[in-house]
Amino acid sequence: MRKNLITIILAVILAICLVFLGLIVYSLIPKECKHHFCDKTPYEPTCEGKGYTLYECKTCDYSFEADFVAPTGHEYTNEIVLPACESEGYTLHTCSRCEKTEKDTIVSATGHNYAQNIVAPTCETQGCTINYCQNCDFETRTDYVKPLGHDKEQSTVAPTCESEGYTVSVCKRENCDYEYISGFVQPLGHSYIEISKVNPTCEAEGFTTYRCKTCEHEYKGDYIDMLGHNYGETETISPTCEEKGYTVYKCENCQHEYSGNYVDMLGHEYVEIGTVDPTCLEGGNSTFMCLICEHQYISDYTEPTGHTFTQTVTKPTCTSWGYTTHKCSDCGYKYESDEVKPEEHTYKKTYVRPNFEKTGYTIYKCIVCDTEHISDYVFYSDIFTGAAGTGEGGLAFGVDLSHWSYSYNETTKADVDFEKLREADVEFVILRVGFNTELDTKFEQYYAAAREAGLDIGVYFFTLATNADEARADAKRVAAWLEGKTFEYPIFYDIEKYVKKDSYGNVVYNYDPASFGETRIMEITNTFMTAMVEYGYYPGLYTNNNYLYNLFNNEKTLRLYDVWYARYVGTDENPEALPSEEDMLEYSKMYSMWQYNGDVYNFADGAVPGACDLNIAFKKYPEWIKENGFNGYD
Repeated sequence: MRKNLITIILAVILAICLVFLGLIVYSLIPKECKHHFCDKTPYEPTCEGKGYTLYECKTCDYSFEADFVAPTGHEYTNEIVLPACESEGYTLHTCSRCEKTEKDTIVSATGHNYAQNIVAPTCETQGCTINYCQNCDFETRTDYVKPLGHDKEQSTVAPTCESEGYTVSVCKRENCDYEYISGFVQPLGHSYIEISKVNPTCEAEGFTTYRCKTCEHEYKGDYIDMLGHNYGETETISPTCEEKGYTVYKCENCQHEYSGNYVDMLGHEYVEIGTVDPTCLEGGNSTFMCLICEHQYISDYTEPTGHTFTQTVTKPTCTSWGYTTHKCSDCGYKYESDEVKPEEHTYKKTYVRPNFEKTGYTIYKCIVCDTEHISDYVFYSDIFTGAAGTGEGGLAFGVDLSHWSYSYNETTKADVDFEKLREADVEFVILRVGFNTELDTKFEQYYAAAREAGLDIGVYFFTLATNADEARADAKRVAAWLEGKTFEYPIFYDIEKYVKKDSYGNVVYNYDPASFGETRIMEITNTFMTAMVEYGYYPGLYTNNNYLYNLFNNEKTLRLYDVWYARYVGTDENPEALPSEEDMLEYSKMYSMWQYNGDVYNFADGAVPGACDLNIAFKKYPEWIKENGFNGYD
């Protein structure tokens, strides 16, 4: 019984242990949670992100998103930023919810609107042109002119015996106080000669008198001691008007007398009877006479006044000697000195250029004597040979560029690579200098880069002129823009249609030369061409086939003017197509230059990232323009 009880107790204990062991094992086995989503967190939608509710289980870490709401989208406000001289304009869109910004409608910088202030040079300071922007504070200084230097005029003061001579140089220009004294000449010094000798007497020294040959100054020298008296016999003299009565004691050696035992003289009653004024060479004096004995004496001596010379310089001319006249203002005595040989004519040359209607020539005018003559005639047909080229085909390859040649890509913002153009066998560039009254924003930059790359340069100007006065204003404006630069190709006048539209596509300006008629278009062209020649530039006309043969007087145009002819051979599929040899040979007999392709993009592997046109020249422009002194060349 006892044994059975123990067995039962052990069995119960074993069972309890197994139960606890099972509970422990059960607790270690993972079980699937019955999620209880008591926590819900809502998230609002944003401009670009969805809204939703986040559900989180209270029992475990499980969560999920649901109840999605679409993004609200951006709510933009717009601000227009206008372009400035050096900064772009654009429209700025700013989201009022998240402050995100975007830019579009990019407008290129306006570029500086230059005006000029010319500072003239003075004798000692440079002149220059101050180019300042009328829209901002930017300015540059160009076209420095070296100081004029003093325009000296000299006068000479001759030396005297006791004072130096010298040359006074002064500047003749107004408002210049320059004065310089130089060329000092030592005083001449006295040149004495002996004029008289006085021997010594008993009571007086002997001496010699010397006088200067130049100024007549005198001095006494070489003194000899007096001899002393040796008195002997006496004589009694009665008094007179001017002498006392006395006893005369005579020196045996000199017969000098001295008186003793004086008796008062009677005394003269003198009156002045005459006066001699001093002159340049002789002294002055007064003469007195006694009324009793008519004795006369001269006294009140004055020294000679000496000459008072004034100098008058007579400059040499081209045909006569120069000299200095010295004249005494008191007595009229004069003499001449300092002769200067006649000078040769010094000509100033003024070149009057030929234009399309008149002969040129050179005016030679002597700046000394105003002698003038005209020679070296040049006929306009010797220089302006019309549109026809050499007839030899193409002589040089080039491109024409403007601010449209710049890439407006916001990432690259690429510009023209002139070194790469030269490596692509481009020999010249024709740059757009301006449009109407506006300077092309890339002209100055492209000119400097092309010059640095060693390319020859010409320019074209897009006009909106409607009459001769406006064409003349075009020429003046272009000449001012080109001043100080050199060009190996012509200055082309571009007359073509231009239409301006507003943002809605409406036409707000229509420039149509086809409406002018032949007379007016020829007057506009001839006015610009003639004015540019007068400014020293070699002009040409840019036109297309339709204008040349339907609007212009084509016979006169081709006979007088260089013509840059626009007629394209390229296609959309092949914009860089080359003209045929036959066309090139034919056109080289008719035109000066040929624009055979237009609006070519990324030319020469991106050397021109924007648009450019391709051209062939039929004239040897660099050689011809330099030889005849056009476009900034002497």
